[in-house]
Amino acid sequence: MTSIRISLQTSARRFARAMYICVCNAIREKDLKVAARCTSGAAESVYAALGKRPNCGQCLDDAQLLIDEARACDLVGMIAA
Repeated sequence: MTSIRISLQTSARRFARAMYICVCNAIREKDLKVAARCTSGAAESVYAALGKRPNCGQCLDDAQLLIDEARACDLVGMIAA
């Protein structure tokens, strides 16, 4: 039972890393978070840092949430250090 749980957790982590946030530009969650930590501004600025620009715009709300989350995690890490 434990090995099944560990296997499912590992699979879930792999899936989360490969999850596309912007299908139009093939931007993955992990790439967006890395770019968010290296740039300032809203989602459009982060997309620009990746050499992309929003096309249909349906991803921008979710992208902004992930950007805010990534930056908040960094801030918490700096405060805790």
